Amino acid sequence: MADRPDGRPTRAVLFADVRIFDGHGQSLSAPSHVLARGTTIERISRDPIAVDSDSDIRVIPGGGRVLMPGLIDAHWH
Repeated sequence: MADRPDGRPTRAVLFADVRIFDGHGQSLSAPSHVLARGTTIERISRDPIAVDSDSDIRVIPGGGRVLMPGLIDAHWH
């Protein structure tokens, strides 16, 4: 688990029910679930990822929307 500079653990985020654009293929993934912590993707699954109600994981329902990597220097002069 990655920690913040102050030593506290980095909170995980679960993107549930998303289609993934990976920047390589021309099509989106099947509906998927992505668990990320900090800048690291810990798990990608087509099956739902179980989360305990007492965990510190933030769940973001995707509703079938597209999840894609951040774009850096997409446009500059």
